[in-house]
Amino acid sequence: MKCSRCANENDKNRMNCWFCGAILPKTNKAIGSFFFNFEYIRLNLKKLGIYAVVAGFFFYGFHLIELEQQNEAEHKQEKLDMQRKLEIAEKLREEAEKRVQLANEKVDQLPTNPAQAPTVIPAEMPRQLVKPILTDPIDAQIESIVRQHFAADNNCDVEATMSFYAGGIVTYDNISYDKEGLRNIKQKACERLPGYRKYSIRNDSINITAIGNSYKIVDYTLDWEVFSPKLQHNKSGITRVRIKVNAGLTPPKIVSENHYKL
Repeated sequence: MKCSRCANENDKNRMNCWFCGAILPKTNKAIGSFFFNFEYIRLNLKKLGIYAVVAGFFFYGFHLIELEQQNEAEHKQEKLDMQRKLEIAEKLREEAEKRVQLANEKVDQLPTNPAQAPTVIPAEMPRQLVKPILTDPIDAQIESIVRQHFAADNNCDVEATMSFYAGGIVTYDNISYDKEGLRNIKQKACERLPGYRKYSIRNDSINITAIGNSYKIVDYTLDWEVFSPKLQHNKSGITRVRIKVNAGLTPPKIVSENHYKL
C-alpha cells in the first residue's frame, strides 16, 4: 500500500504508514485514476486551508497598513489646513488691531461730553469742500449736538450717547423704546462689532429742516466700514440717517433716530 504523503510502500493491511504515520487509504489506486484518493484530497485540502488562512492574514495586514498610511496622510493634511487657517486668522486679527488703533487715534480728539460744543469734527473729506454757514442759532446748536452724538456713538461711549436723547419714549428705527431699552440696543451694537469700525459723515454735510415751531429734522449720509467676526473680513456700506430733534427743550434732545441702508 503506497503512502500518499511520503510515497513509501507499506503492507497491504496496514492502516498507518510505517515511515511517516499518515493514515493509509483503503484503496491503492494512483492519484488521477478513475477512483479518487479521498485521503490525499483531505490532506491537500487541509494544506490549502492553512495556505488560505496565512494568505488572508497577509492580505488583512497589508490592508491595515494601507489604511493607516491613508489616515496618517489625511491627518497631516488636516493639520496643514488648520495651521493655514490659523495663520490667516492671525493676520486678519493683526490687521484689525492696526485699524482699530488708527481709528482710536482719529477719535481720541472727538468730544464725548454733551457739555462740550466743538465747531469742527474731524472727518475724511476733500479739502476744497466748505460747510455751509448756519445763520439760525438754534440750527447751529442742533448741528453741534448731532455731531457730538455721532462722535460719542462712533466711540461706543454708551452713557454719553444716551445723554442726547429725550426722556420717556424714543423712536429708533421705527420702533418705540424707553431709554433703558434703547441703551441695551446701543450696548449690544458695540458688543456685536468689538473690533475695527469706521464711520464718517459723507462730505461732512448735515442738512437741517424745520417742522413746525418745535422740531427739526437732521439728515446726513453715513459711510461705514466694520470688521465682521462672523465673516472674518471687513464689510462696508452707505446708510442714510434721519434724526428728529425737539428744539423746544433746553438743550434740544433727540426724539427719533432712523437708518436707511442705501
